[in-house]
Amino acid sequence: MIFFVHHHVERIEEHRRFAEDLIKFLQAQARAAPELKPYVDSLEPIAAQIEQEFVVQRENMKSFAYADDLSRQTLALTSRQSPTNLTAYRELGKAFRAMGGAQDYVLAQCHTITRKLAQQAGYACVTQPKAAVLAQEIRARCRKCLRNPDGYEIWADY
Repeated sequence: MIFFVHHHVERIEEHRRFAEDLIKFLQAQARAAPELKPYVDSLEPIAAQIEQEFVVQRENMKSFAYADDLSRQTLALTSRQSPTNLTAYRELGKAFRAMGGAQDYVLAQCHTITRKLAQQAGYACVTQPKAAVLAQEIRARCRKCLRNPDGYEIWADY
């Protein structure tokens, strides 16, 4: 579970950095080429959704310290025999699943939003040919972020 939690949080952080960097890049492109502002304005809110999803679930995802505490409690159950161990283990499992479920959800949303961003970058440049080069860069950044997706990131039609 600890590996799972750390791996998921690392992937979520990668998506957050990607979104933050992409938003800065888009804003710089809009300043440099004002005629691309409508194109950029259509993409920036999509990229911002990654941080929004994280913020909404932050409390449910808990912290590494919380996960480490659950792990210590779980291991402590193995050092003693008690009729309450099974109940305590089930409660710890429920806490782990609640935390992990929130992380799974955020990670899946990050992946979905990044895919949506790549798609919209391509669709939106059709009416703005000057945005085609920018669309290629955005889509390349999206592909880089989507590399080696975690299990909860993959769509059925991936």
